[in-house]
Amino acid sequence: MVTVGALSHIARWAARHAQCASVLEVGSKDYNGSVRYVIEPWGPRSYIGVDIAGGEGVDRVCRAEDLEEEFGTSSFDLVVAAELIEHTREWRQVVSVLKHLVRPDGVLAVTTRSKGFPLHGYPHDYWRYELSDFERIFADMEVLRLEPDQGAPGVCLTARKPRAFEEVELSGIALHSVVLNRRVRDLDGVEGGLRWRLGTRKAQLEDLVASYHASAHKTLHYLRTARGG
Repeated sequence: MVTVGALSHIARWAARHAQCASVLEVGSKDYNGSVRYVIEPWGPRSYIGVDIAGGEGVDRVCRAEDLEEEFGTSSFDLVVAAELIEHTREWRQVVSVLKHLVRPDGVLAVTTRSKGFPLHGYPHDYWRYELSDFERIFADMEVLRLEPDQGAPGVCLTARKPRAFEEVELSGIALHSVVLNRRVRDLDGVEGGLRWRLGTRKAQLEDLVASYHASAHKTLHYLRTARGG
């Protein structure tokens, strides 16, 4: 689910690096919008979209965790992961793979959701990231642009991989779990348990209530506008 803010960030800061470049989009299935449409006009040399399931926008079916084995290290000039890493349980492994796929002097673009964005499982939803988390997670990259999503709680990053890349250690970083509603380092022994199931239901209900209020607000606004006309 690509937000307008994420799409805007990719268009302004990442797409320009696609010109005559090899591009890999991770999590490319088009659910309700795709970054492909703002990148391909720049004329990349090649464009491969991968996802865990086939569908529109998917050229290759592959788990994010297996991409380095599939394509090899330092294989792409531009790697884009829009709205992916909140859905990956083993986020450290996936972030590491994304970094390894980028060639030295290549560019990595990542967008994801922050605390306050509702549960949205495609098929799962685990984490929420803040700007301060990205500053630590991508401390081994040359940040070209790091900013909050302008339209919804989220974080957007475009960064360059340095030639002398030394990967930062991520094991000590705890992220906000959208289900548990607190920061944790991992979900070992938690996922699937009673607390997890209750947290999932609570998050789903909160999302339903928020959607109801938004719908009611739009309806009230429409009625006031129509009455005023």
